[in-house]
Amino acid sequence: MIKIDDSHSPSVSIQTSAPEYLKAIAGLFGLKTAALEKANVLEIGCGEGMNLVPLAVRYSKGSFVGIDTSETKIQKARKAVKDLTLGNVDFIKSSVFDANFDGSKFDYIIVNGLYSWVSPETQKGLLKLCNDALTDQGVVYISYNTLPGWNAIKTIREMMIYHGSRFDKVDDQVAEAQKMLSFISQNMSDTKGPYKEALDQEIAYLQQPNNAFVLQDYLREYNDPCYFHGFMENAVEHELEYLGDADLPTMFLGNQKEQAASLLADITDIVRQEQYMDFLNNRSVRKSLLVKKGARVERNISPSSVSTAYFLPNYGLKHAVSAEGLLTSDTLDLVRPNNPSSEASLSGSLACACYIALLEKSPVPQSLNNIMGTVLKTQ
Repeated sequence: MIKIDDSHSPSVSIQTSAPEYLKAIAGLFGLKTAALEKANVLEIGCGEGMNLVPLAVRYSKGSFVGIDTSETKIQKARKAVKDLTLGNVDFIKSSVFDANFDGSKFDYIIVNGLYSWVSPETQKGLLKLCNDALTDQGVVYISYNTLPGWNAIKTIREMMIYHGSRFDKVDDQVAEAQKMLSFISQNMSDTKGPYKEALDQEIAYLQQPNNAFVLQDYLREYNDPCYFHGFMENAVEHELEYLGDADLPTMFLGNQKEQAASLLADITDIVRQEQYMDFLNNRSVRKSLLVKKGARVERNISPSSVSTAYFLPNYGLKHAVSAEGLLTSDTLDLVRPNNPSSEASLSGSLACACYIALLEKSPVPQSLNNIMGTVLKTQ
């Protein structure tokens, strides 16, 4: 087994874990969470603070706490706080079992890249801590690896571990594990089928710039993907319930085939519905949002649900469109700027006009009133 400890995984900023993201999605489902300006935020497994420090800078009246078991990372996080002279963030060396916040509760709790990489006992301790430390109207963000998507990836991970374990240094283990994938893919260059496709997809993903930390996570001692319903069984055991997913479009039934969407719409249990969508889409990663047991979650989204929300476009235009064409478009072909293989389409003249207005103002977030005001000016 390759031994990669926590000190080798760099900290990163996770956009979807930001409190403004969590507040917006909670509001969509009818929950009134704490104001961002003065919120109490906890990050479990904070690393070097690269996710929490920018939030502390952005919300100077808020209170931020990060805990991690790595003394090295906590010291680096504290140095960043000292260098920036921040007085609203504290970093504590602690496990989930001995964390003590002197009775303080948190409006937003962030757990990124931790749940799948710890023992079952620690997973339970983590969920217990989330419930104990969460306010009644608070939101928990937890990312983790899921099945069925990780079934094929598990085989790839085991190949990497088998080959990489022959080397002593961590950097060599990571490099050799990647070479192993390339070796197998090249040997299968004329092969077709789902196994080859899965292999090629993982190689392309792991060879992206700045993805060394992904390789390291693949090679850690614990990497235990689970089915969504299994994760939720553990969460419910600790009196936490499902709010939604930070990757909100994955919840939209309209993204499924028409027949599948119709059948899924008849399922009233949101956990069952989401699990079936995971089966359909072979999902491998989730970013679940949890709330306290008994929180009043409203699943029927209405116009008032989004009246206070602000929007940013996450897709750009796939093809250049003339100014005149933009004014009259009733369909738009879209593509993610940082992922050309991810495409989408939009239909309806009003929807297209609204999206174009959003693109024109990007990267400034826009309310519905602002978007409609821009559209009306062009009519």
